[in-house]
Amino acid sequence: MSAIVHLVMWKLNGATAADRQAQAQVMVQAFDAVRGQVPGLLRMDVGANLVGAEDAWDLALSMVFASRSALDAYNVHPAHQAIKALMRPMRQTRAQVDFEIPS
Repeated sequence: MSAIVHLVMWKLNGATAADRQAQAQVMVQAFDAVRGQVPGLLRMDVGANLVGAEDAWDLALSMVFASRSALDAYNVHPAHQAIKALMRPMRQTRAQVDFEIPS
């Protein structure tokens, strides 16, 4: 069984760069709060963008799951559902990719 990397990036809808930075910090704290609650989550890194490039995203998340079934379970996990509900009103655009790490 191979581990799965789950990468997500968001552009947030705050009116100013400072608004988007504040929104990103809310989400970083929300993700940090779920550490240790998701079975099969091996690693999680989340952070707000530090570079003011025009095409930069505001927030990024990288998660490594023990298996595809662990990622599938995360998708319906109550902690994930709560984060989605918190993010929904702040989100402008979202990008995602999931890939397998060869064992």
